[in-house]
Amino acid sequence: MRKFWITIIVLVLIVVSAGYSSRSFFMRNKGIFYFNKGEYEKAIQKLETAVLRRPHDYPAAYYLSMAYWKLGDYPAAEKSLALFIKNNRANKKAIKEMAFLQFHRGDIIKSAEMLSPLLAEPSKIKVLSTGEQSLAKAIIDFEQGRIYAALNLLEKPQELSSELEAVRLGLLGIACSKVNLLEKSREALEDSLKIFGDNPLLLSHLAAVYLLRGEPDEASYCYDCARALDFVDADLILRDEYAGKGIGGFFDGCTISAPALRYDTSFQKQITFEHYPMEKDIMSLVPDEKVPAVVLFKNARLGFNLTAPANGEYIVDIEARGTPSNLIWPRAGVLVNGIFQKRLYIRGKDWRKYSMVFFLTEGENSIDFEYNNDSERLAKGQDRNCLVRRIQITRKAQ
Repeated sequence: MRKFWITIIVLVLIVVSAGYSSRSFFMRNKGIFYFNKGEYEKAIQKLETAVLRRPHDYPAAYYLSMAYWKLGDYPAAEKSLALFIKNNRANKKAIKEMAFLQFHRGDIIKSAEMLSPLLAEPSKIKVLSTGEQSLAKAIIDFEQGRIYAALNLLEKPQELSSELEAVRLGLLGIACSKVNLLEKSREALEDSLKIFGDNPLLLSHLAAVYLLRGEPDEASYCYDCARALDFVDADLILRDEYAGKGIGGFFDGCTISAPALRYDTSFQKQITFEHYPMEKDIMSLVPDEKVPAVVLFKNARLGFNLTAPANGEYIVDIEARGTPSNLIWPRAGVLVNGIFQKRLYIRGKDWRKYSMVFFLTEGENSIDFEYNNDSERLAKGQDRNCLVRRIQITRKAQ
């Protein structure tokens, strides 16, 4: 009789275990389904349940980490993968993902350290594909100072996932900057950041490249984005690594003095905001300002028409200031006749004049000021706003 009940209990446990495992697979597959649809929050809910039920389920752990990554929660992405590795030290695939994740976190040294033993494994058990091996070798070459060897590997087309293509492009951009290929560096860094926009290492290098290209506003924006991600080496990259490449003195804001502009005041149009039609819930007049000013508290566009007396170059002066959130200040674009011309970074709480030169044709023209980063990387309790009080258009002296 006793054997009978033991048999029954064992069978019940097997059935329950099978059902439990089946439920785990269901949650994992549902999570992957939501991930592929881009519904990352739903994916996290399902995948967390799957990982909790089956801690050794690598696909669930991987997609959970990537879902956190897609939402910009990089500490959670790293934590979930690190926990899986802790419980499954023999899983080389997870170690591989963690190694490349370190690059996205801005730590090339750690990435190279984790990839070296994976490259040294016998070919029969390698977890790195051919493209991943080439990328790993490039990371190690770069870290060990073999810049041209890394460039040679990085410039060869490889079959890589989008996450690893971002690594390739990012490292290519850094390597190109080391050998003064600034335009190629800018293109590669920007392309990488389009895939993963929160790599602080790449943002810091891109800031330096923009400085060398004479674009201080863009440099300041990238620098602040890197600082917002708590990247302590942002200053080091700009002050030390690039000190010998023509950057005189990088300091807070990347502000440099602009060349003096020669004005021809025979044509001058000044735009103020006392009669500008305000869009409710998007903008309003600023109280207690001596000169009427408008505050944009959401992404919005201010548009104006003017009649130019002749074809030629015209100076556009915009007086603006801002309030930051998470160290990042308002960013705006200037369009002429609907075509993007210039990007501004409104860095500072005091009014400042931003000057630029555009070609206008004789007759009717339109100029638009477009605030566009109101919701970017917000910090709790901080509100990013853009304020504008005067726009002046003057013909440039011939």
